Order: sequence, then C-alpha cells, then structure tokens
Amino acid sequence: MRDNLRKSLNKVLTTYLEERENNSDHTKHPLSQLNIIKKSIYEEMDENFKNTYSVKGSIGQFNNWAWIPWFKIALKDKKVHINTKEGYYLVYLFDEKMQGVYLSLNQGWTYFSDKYGNNDKANEKVKKVSSKLRSLICPNPGKDYVTSINLNTEGNYGKGYESSHIIGKYYSANALPSDTVLIQDLKEMLQVYNDLAAQMRNRTFKEMNEELLLSDDDMYIEEHEEEKYQKVSNEYNISTESKQHKAVPRKKKNAILKSNAREYYPRDVKQSAIALDLAGYECEYDPTLKTFTNKITKKNFVEAHHLIPISFHKEFDYDIDVPENIVALNPTIHRQIHHGLDKDKADILEKLYKQRESRLRSVNLDISLELLNEMYEIKLK
Repeated sequence: MRDNLRKSLNKVLTTYLEERENNSDHTKHPLSQLNIIKKSIYEEMDENFKNTYSVKGSIGQFNNWAWIPWFKIALKDKKVHINTKEGYYLVYLFDEKMQGVYLSLNQGWTYFSDKYGNNDKANEKVKKVSSKLRSLICPNPGKDYVTSINLNTEGNYGKGYESSHIIGKYYSANALPSDTVLIQDLKEMLQVYNDLAAQMRNRTFKEMNEELLLSDDDMYIEEHEEEKYQKVSNEYNISTESKQHKAVPRKKKNAILKSNAREYYPRDVKQSAIALDLAGYECEYDPTLKTFTNKITKKNFVEAHHLIPISFHKEFDYDIDVPENIVALNPTIHRQIHHGLDKDKADILEKLYKQRESRLRSVNLDISLELLNEMYEIKLK
C-alpha cells in the first residue's frame, strides 16, 4: 500500500492548527472538505462502497475554520442516516489540539439537544443511548476499541460528539499506523456500523432512539416492564404536579415502533403517579380494600389502570394516557378487571365509568359504557 490514507490524516494533524490560525480561504484550500481523505479511501474501496455509502468532510463554514474538523461515512439508507444532526454514521474526528484522530461510530447529537432543550441533559441522555447501542452491537469490546473519546474541547458541538460516541478506534498523531491497519480498521468499523443498522430492523433513527429512551424518560409500554411501571408509579415524587394538575385535553404522543414491528403507545409514569396521588392511594372501586404499606412512601400500594385501555389509543384524537383516564385499583381488582368473569368485570367497569365519565369528557375522551364494555370484550346476555 502507498499509505495515502495515513498521509492524508497526517496532513490534517500537522497543518490544520496553523491554517486555522491564518484563517485561510476554505474554497481554494488543499484541505477543503477533506477531499484528500475521500480520495485516499476511494483508492482502497471497491465500487460497492461508493454505491452504499455517502462521504463528506468539513473544515468549517463561511470561512470560519472548525475547531474539530470531521470526515463522515454514512449509509445512504435515510432510515439510518439523514445528516450529522439525525442519524448513525462513521466519522473521523480530529481533536481540537490535533493530538490525534478518532474513527467513531457516532450519532446525531442535535436530535437530543432539540428533544430535551438543555445541553447537559442532552449529553446525559445520548450517553445512555450510546451505552445501550454498544451493548447491542459489541457487548465485549476488545482493547483495540475505545468506548469514550476526548476531543480536548469545551465547545457544545465537541462535547456533543464526545457524548454521542458509541464505539471506535483512536490514532495518536505521533503513531499513525500504516494503511494496512487503517483500512482494516475502517472495514471492521463498517461491519459494526452495518450490525447497528441491522438491529434497527427497518425502524428510523428516531424510532430506534425513542425505544431506547423509554425507561430513561419514565415511559413504559404495555406488556413490558409492568411491575416496574407500577413500582415507579407508586414511588414517583409528584406532590407538586398533582396539586397543580388541571384537566385539559392533551396532544397525543407518538407511538413507539418496537423491533417486532409492532406499535406501542408509551405510558408516562408521571401521569399515573398523579392519578394515584389524586386518588389518595386508595382503590377507587372499593376504598376499604387495602394491600400493604409501601416501604418507600409509607402509603398504601395500589396499581394504575387505564380505564380506556391504552391499546385503543388510535381510536381517540387526544392522549388517553392522562390522570383522568387512569384509576387506582387494588391489585386483585386490577387482575379481575382483566381476567375475571364478564359479569364481575361489567360491575367494576360500570362503577368506575360513572365515577369518571365527566372527567373523561373534560379531556375530550368521550366514550359510552357500552363501547367500554366492548373494549374489554364483555358479553352480557
């Protein structure tokens, strides 16, 4: 090999700081768009690489030199990658002091900053997602892989790159390997990248991350982690929220697309916690039915139940995951309303419906008792 990739990386590492300080013209500069890296990679890859991946480099915008130049390799599949703001991609990231370069499997940090509106919280969330993704695609990374990166930066975007790093390789400016190693590493990382794409199972970047963030956002889906959902609902500290709660129609959340290709409507544990607190942690069907004292809260343990089943979320124009549709039940009554005799289920539903009818209407959830019985598959002679 001619070591052209090594030479191009070295060119950036040894000249970039001076060029940035001189504020040279981007458009005519030899480092423009890091095309020297693109050329050296294309020399080593076959035609399939060009057909499968898009490549792009940047040393800044509008004659402003970037603190951290980058060269990105991304699948052309729009579900996997749209741009550096939204998607998973491979990227060569040069640290701000030009002491080294990382080949990083990374993801769009801007998605998280837009979602959470706070850089510290965005970094916290993306780190959790990166960790979960790493456990999916490379649960036992060897010593040649790096699971965290340090770009010697204090900038928000640089910190975002650091937080969004999933797994990768590091090359010191003082010990750049030959192209034999660099190309082998690139091919390995492309395989890891494709493994991640396979884990998505036809979901988009957003859909994948929404699932991974569920429990961290205190969201749970029906049929999964039910015990944890009930536990957190009872122990969530919502004294302020329940006092300030007002019954208003709420915009529907996006359904979560799981790897089994099924859609689930996420349950916000804060809403169920408010409902339990408003009920005084008593069973709303029969307040005399006690269970046990929760060792954390010192209050009676009850379970949250959606009166209009969460699986019928598509039938309504507004969110059904609201306190007005969530009742506190003794665990036995909760099981009975799901698995009991139709007559007993009908009796429980009728009482709860009469208690909740006006509250349901206050949040634009208008439903008849007859339709509610149908949802529970109750057949009465």
